[in-house]
Amino acid sequence: MCTTELTDFPEEKCVVFDEFKHFDEVMAHIHAIHKVTEDVSSEELAEQDLKRIFDFYQEQPHLLDPYLERLISECISIIRSSTDRPKAFHFAFRLLYLMVKTRGYKSVIRLMPHSVDDIEPTISLLVSQDIGDPETWKTRYVLLLWLSILTMIPFSLECLDSPNEIPIVERVLKQSKIYLSRDERTQEAASFLLARLVTRPDVIQVHLQPVVTWCIEQMHTADCSTVHGQAVTCGMLRVLANICKVGLRKELLPVANTILKAVISLPSNVDKGNLIHRLEAKLVQRVGLLFCPPRSTGWQYQRGCRSLADNLAPRLLQETPDNIEVTTSDNAQPTTMTTKLDPKPEQEEEEFELEYVDEVAEVIDRLIHLLRNQYTVVRWSAAKGLGRMCNRLGSSMVSDVLAALLALCTRLEPFTAWHGACLALAELGRRSLLLPSKLPEASQLVIPVVLRALFYDERSGDHNYGSNVRDAACYVCWAFARAYRAQDFSPYVNRVASALILVSLFDREVNVRRAAAAAFQENVGRQGQFPHGIDIITTCDYFALRNRTNCFLELSVFVAQFGDYTRPMIDHVTKELLSHWDGSIRFLAARTLNLLYPFEKEYMLQTILPELIAKSTDGPLYAKQGNIFGTAELIAAAKGTPLDESILLGIKAIVSTLSSHNQLRGLSGELLRKAVCHLIQQCSLANTPFHEDPVIEDWRVFLDDCLSHKEVEIRAAAASAYPSLLSTYLYASDGTLRTDYRDNIYAHLVHQLNANTETILSGYLQVLGQSPASLFEGNVARTIELLATASRITPKSRNWGEARQNSLKALVGICMELGSQHPELNAVVLQSIGNVLLRALSDYTVDSRGDIGSLVREVGMKCLEQYLGFLVTSGAAEIIQPSLVQDALCGIVQQAVEKIDRTRAVAGQAFAAILHHDPPIPHIPYSDQLKKLFPREECDSTMWRSAQQTFRKFVPLLDLPEFRFRLVLGLSVSVGGLTEDTVLCSSEALTSHLLLHESDKVFVEEFLCVVLQVFETFCHEERIIVPYFKFIDFLLNDPVISSITDRESPILVRLVDLIWEETKSSKEVLRIKSAIDVLGGMLQFEGTVRTRASKLLLVLLGHRYPVIRKSAATKLYECLIVYELVDPEATDEVVVLLTETIWESNLDTIRPIRNKVSELLGLPAPVPMDRKLTADPSVLANGEAGDTRG
Repeated sequence: MCTTELTDFPEEKCVVFDEFKHFDEVMAHIHAIHKVTEDVSSEELAEQDLKRIFDFYQEQPHLLDPYLERLISECISIIRSSTDRPKAFHFAFRLLYLMVKTRGYKSVIRLMPHSVDDIEPTISLLVSQDIGDPETWKTRYVLLLWLSILTMIPFSLECLDSPNEIPIVERVLKQSKIYLSRDERTQEAASFLLARLVTRPDVIQVHLQPVVTWCIEQMHTADCSTVHGQAVTCGMLRVLANICKVGLRKELLPVANTILKAVISLPSNVDKGNLIHRLEAKLVQRVGLLFCPPRSTGWQYQRGCRSLADNLAPRLLQETPDNIEVTTSDNAQPTTMTTKLDPKPEQEEEEFELEYVDEVAEVIDRLIHLLRNQYTVVRWSAAKGLGRMCNRLGSSMVSDVLAALLALCTRLEPFTAWHGACLALAELGRRSLLLPSKLPEASQLVIPVVLRALFYDERSGDHNYGSNVRDAACYVCWAFARAYRAQDFSPYVNRVASALILVSLFDREVNVRRAAAAAFQENVGRQGQFPHGIDIITTCDYFALRNRTNCFLELSVFVAQFGDYTRPMIDHVTKELLSHWDGSIRFLAARTLNLLYPFEKEYMLQTILPELIAKSTDGPLYAKQGNIFGTAELIAAAKGTPLDESILLGIKAIVSTLSSHNQLRGLSGELLRKAVCHLIQQCSLANTPFHEDPVIEDWRVFLDDCLSHKEVEIRAAAASAYPSLLSTYLYASDGTLRTDYRDNIYAHLVHQLNANTETILSGYLQVLGQSPASLFEGNVARTIELLATASRITPKSRNWGEARQNSLKALVGICMELGSQHPELNAVVLQSIGNVLLRALSDYTVDSRGDIGSLVREVGMKCLEQYLGFLVTSGAAEIIQPSLVQDALCGIVQQAVEKIDRTRAVAGQAFAAILHHDPPIPHIPYSDQLKKLFPREECDSTMWRSAQQTFRKFVPLLDLPEFRFRLVLGLSVSVGGLTEDTVLCSSEALTSHLLLHESDKVFVEEFLCVVLQVFETFCHEERIIVPYFKFIDFLLNDPVISSITDRESPILVRLVDLIWEETKSSKEVLRIKSAIDVLGGMLQFEGTVRTRASKLLLVLLGHRYPVIRKSAATKLYECLIVYELVDPEATDEVVVLLTETIWESNLDTIRPIRNKVSELLGLPAPVPMDRKLTADPSVLANGEAGDTRG
């Protein structure tokens, strides 16, 4: 039965099972092995299905346990009966490997047959395998594991040797050594097998020393700079590590020192790879454990009984037993409850003699050295090894180890040392080896080091290091929660809780935030004394912490309501995050200060704000920018609160101080400029009392300079700050308008519209679009005209797409700022704005960046939507003309079926917004029909960016005559485009719609008339011509068009003539080849159309470009096969001429053949023309081919 479902699909889609649901299915596959392996495809499908089944149980492999024995037994039966059928044989082993991979080799091998009779056959099977076959390595892997359990039989292996045969031990040793140099997983199984073999009681005395010696020799002779050398070294290290793991201590001690010296003498070069380093760490710790006899250490810390009920004391106050002690805080609310257990006091260890002191010291020194390793897995292995070693040592030696670990956590050590030390501290804590006396807040004891590690961040060039150190520090805090009693850990609760809260809310990395939250939750549950722990962990959970912005701006505000954390959060944001190396963190930190202001107003104003202002002009670059951001946000938060004169003077001095020190120039100045713009904006919005102060003019000049800056972000920041400055400081402190100052500012802004660069023009257009209405009094019509002029395409401004976008936004922005009732915003002005916005939908400017006009069109559609909505909402609907609404909708519909996904998305949203606007926009043609085609609910859920959905919705508008012209124009670009998905979806939508009119001749004729009309209108536009040729070719191949269209249709004749007019003088190969396809499609229509198209194809057979001649011949041949162009008796001869002629030959050779084809087709041969005698170049056929139509 499935307990957790994701969907309503079959049970395989479930996440969690409560039993092995696929047992019968797997058994069926096993029984069908012989059958499925007869066919390669069936074998692959069966193996894929088995992989899919076992993948479901990777997270819960224990569910296989009740069924493993039978599954293994069935596979072994298949193996024993398939020795002469290799496919079935290897398939069964691959199935066994899937079981090993899912459940683990230890669980599987104990269920494999391990009788005496299985030893010889298994060895023979292993010997017979091709070690060089990469397809059968799973077979060899499972055979090696099988042998590892067979070698554990409780009989002497010598008793099983056959006469005159190599002993079993020798054969197994030989096979194991072969696979130890392989770089596959077989190496793991071989090392495990060899370790089990040589540690047998009847083998160890003879073979242990030689095997160890051989491994050491192989390690020292291997070249770790090569792949093979690394594989050999890994194999030897695996064997030695497994020997030290499975062998008895007393039997391995004689060789332990030899192994230790060998592994320590290995070269320390970093090119060995992380696997060798990890195996080295594993071997060192296992050898070290041989030198330390297991013993019970009485000095270890005793946690005693651990009860969740004790930790959740407030819920159990009604039933407090006598042996439970309740601790209350100052406000008489119960906070903790601990069990009275009379724990053992810390006591000195009993004296004992450690026989191998030097060796143990060398092992510990090596492990501490490995804590600095560059590979995380190596540091993790070394940390666990240190924990295991210290578990067998005395208190004084563990204290020495602790001192060495803390020495790794200094500013002189790299981040790897910090990470390794934190992992080791966590391992010591988990094993109760850190006594409470080692925790106090002295500078070199544990808690201070852990707290520093929680905020560790090391900057190096463009990168930073430290996220894994912070993560490991969270692990230490998690381990401490499980290790100590509440009363022993209580002195450090406030500092640890605050630090974990700060990391979980404000760390840059999501994995660190979640690790800190997990540590906090563990402490809340086990310590029971973290302030407001339950309230915090229920809100700041795993999923809430995934979004950094949510942590800074939402969760921090929630936590700040608990006074224990408010001040630490403010201090951390101010002192650490505002100077963070990541700019986004600095800005989020500043916004966080704004949100935290209500919780500590006096502290913020009296302490934090003066510090920020002082640091805004002094210190590192990042700190200065962050402090300026912080100053701006605190000023915004304190809006309405009188500020001290010293604070106001400090704010005014920021820009002048930075400018006098030349800190607003260069790359560093770019960061500060953005921050200063933000400061000016927030000061303006907060109505800071700088009215008529000279600093306002300094700020305005600064913003003017930023508006002409090359960086887009700086221009955007200045354009956002400028209107705020004007909105506040165009007025005097008493609220009266400063008319003279206003007029000077307006004249300055208008003058900048004559700028010779796009950046300056674009910036000032943004300013005008957001400026207050009082700026335009008496100059509304002039301003609108200037903005309309800026939106036009001129030779100078052709590539200024951004400026045109901003001019459109400014037009709508000024209208909405002034309001439709403004006396200067009359009907003529408003209607002129609508015409300007409509003109933007025809902007198809292309430069080296691509279709920059698409961005203008998108802004134009958005502005049209806002403009029409503004007029209707403000009660000026009578100004809207029917032609404006119709042209706007038609233009938007065209954009909705064009080739750019982003543009289609904007068009779809704008069309739906206009159609369903509330209050309704008047004069929408076919309003009721459109609302049926575009219901509001579907519009809200439609993905307009999806070509499949958008074309399907808009193509039916072909039935409405008003939309037909623009729809055909847009569809021609999509159907004749290059993007496969767009071409496919648009073609399918158009084909489906034409099928609905397969018997409607009137519709087809009207549709073709529109196609001709569009072609005549746009035939000279380069962006249209080639896609339009492809579009016409698509229509000619459509069964509805080809079956209904009249054979002598004048539309087709006119299309042929237009195509030739646009092709005959062209040297563009793609255009000519597209025209050839259209002319070929025209041959299906008998009569005048076929005759004209055939003549033009014959002309192209003599084109100057060989590729064109070949394309024309190919197309003519295809048409000749499909349509009856000539008499049946002449068909074969024409086919031979078209297919066997080498059309890449010179024209003198080609023309007679072309003339022969003309004769067979019953058409006059094209007449060669002399260019020198022809004054009109249009008479020449197709760009110097030298032929006419005859």
